[in-house]
Amino acid sequence: MLLEFYAPWCAASKAAQYAVTKLSEDPIVTEGGIPIVAVDCTYTNVTCRATGMETFPAFRWVDAMAGKEGMGMMEDFAASRSVSGLRRF
Repeated sequence: MLLEFYAPWCAASKAAQYAVTKLSEDPIVTEGGIPIVAVDCTYTNVTCRATGMETFPAFRWVDAMAGKEGMGMMEDFAASRSVSGLRRF
């Protein structure tokens, strides 16, 4: 699962939305059944703080099947916020 942490007032979040929309239409995502979940940090501030989100947009890959006690493993995204950058992630 790909988590996108964003703030609607943030210009960078608005700019990254194009890449997220295009990625959601990509066969890798649609045929692979990969969910993309957008988390509005102005609405879910507690969740964003608990996960350490301080800058927007931020992306994390969550592998729900890995990790201890079913908690999953999270990997931070540190590449280009373009469609190709997100696809490689």
